[in-house]
Amino acid sequence: MLNERWMNKQRLFLIAWGILIAGILIPNTPLRREIPTRDSGVFLYIGEQILNGEIPYRDVWDHKPPAIHYINALGLFVGKGSVWGVNLLEFGALYLAGILGYMLAKRALGVMPAIFGVVAWLVTLTLLLGGGNFTEEFALPCQFAALYLFWQAEQRRSYSWRGFLIGVTAAISFLLKQNLIGIQLSIMIFLLLTRVPTRRWRDFFTNMMTISSGSASVIFIVGLYFARRGALSDLWDNAFAYNLAYSTTMIESKIIALAAGLVLTSFSGMSVLALTTWFAGVIYMLRDNEKVKGKKALLALSLINLPVELFLVAISGKPYPHYYIAWLPAFAVLASFFAHYSMTRLYPRLKAVSQIARTTSPHLWLSAFLCIWSAAALIGQMVTEDNVREATGHLASEHIAESTVAGEYVLIWGAETSVNFAAQRRSPTRFVYQYPLYTRGYQSITLIQEFLDDIVTNKPVLIIDTSPSNELIPPIDPIARTEWNLVDENYDVLPAMDSVFDYLVSNYRPQAKIGQDQWSIYVYAGE
Repeated sequence: MLNERWMNKQRLFLIAWGILIAGILIPNTPLRREIPTRDSGVFLYIGEQILNGEIPYRDVWDHKPPAIHYINALGLFVGKGSVWGVNLLEFGALYLAGILGYMLAKRALGVMPAIFGVVAWLVTLTLLLGGGNFTEEFALPCQFAALYLFWQAEQRRSYSWRGFLIGVTAAISFLLKQNLIGIQLSIMIFLLLTRVPTRRWRDFFTNMMTISSGSASVIFIVGLYFARRGALSDLWDNAFAYNLAYSTTMIESKIIALAAGLVLTSFSGMSVLALTTWFAGVIYMLRDNEKVKGKKALLALSLINLPVELFLVAISGKPYPHYYIAWLPAFAVLASFFAHYSMTRLYPRLKAVSQIARTTSPHLWLSAFLCIWSAAALIGQMVTEDNVREATGHLASEHIAESTVAGEYVLIWGAETSVNFAAQRRSPTRFVYQYPLYTRGYQSITLIQEFLDDIVTNKPVLIIDTSPSNELIPPIDPIARTEWNLVDENYDVLPAMDSVFDYLVSNYRPQAKIGQDQWSIYVYAGE
């Protein structure tokens, strides 16, 4: 009977978790969003080209590693060309991440701390999710899986196949985005700090080699795939050389990015909760001389992991909200420790002096707090949603679909590749967005000439100038360009771009402006 009740509670949690995930993702489905957001549009466009036989980097330029593109290709295949397929994979990733996080915290700390930690990171996710379909979302199952595998390995004092799988999760996270391997790096640091001081050299090197072999096997297979298709050098150039230049920002920018993330996640209370627990945990670890095992091992890893994650996200110097999704696993574990400490230490003390505490259980007040927290976050997500650029993009995609036929090229001047995807029209160049032509330390005359040659050869019938909604992109119109100023330290316009502007002005004429953002539509007028 007790076992049946327990199973019913487990099923109830699984169903409730699925409903919460679905509720958060609904605003990013075709039910609410007419056109994908900027990053999602790039991934969807490249995923579509993969299904058409093209290879990322060689045929379509992007600076994200390849995993996100093939995830989108799989989603479009499953959805038969619809974004719903990608939404389904997104749901699966978040659902699995939550289940893994719950299982870890439940076994280490108890049921209520586990629920508290899971709901806490989900609430914070509502502040960061934006349009969805981000690399950071799909990395969450790998991050939580690495934490769970670490917990099991430490419990059994054996990494073996678990260490290999930790390495696999590191490789997948790395192939989604290079700075998403914070948990796996922290596990290696943990091994260094716990094995080397006690001269457990064999244990240390065996575990490190096991983890490394898991990572290397996946990286080797992916590298071989791109090498056999003649795209390995392009992958390195796009996803590594460019990102090195992209991340070369002033220290002030990195500090601002870190502060912006902590402030943003403080709106859900998560960063405050995590940092408070982190400082308390550091004090506890310094005072306690017992061997690092059990819950203490998980706490130690969390104390290592949080500063690692903060550093890896801040290093880009860019305060984009979705970047901070990478912090959620570290936040979740620390939140679970907070709930565990509150129920086992703080609540008994409060109960001794408070009449309210004596008449209510810790489960009740934690549950009430979570309900209020979740409702406030969901309302905040709906209130802060901004669809101005997406609305203009939807109008532009409709105009393109009506004004062109399948097989004709349309150039989106700027970074709104989602318009190409929504209108089902290919870009005339692999530079579906033109940031690489302006990024300091990466831009070159060779790339600009390639871009111009593509336009001259493929002759797009329409050009949509989206520069009014993107301060990094210079306008095509010569008069508007004289009034335009570039203020970002990472970008610059080389004199070689003059040849591109001259060609466009000579061969394309403005037809109309569209949407609230006033994007300019240019039509081919002949040479």
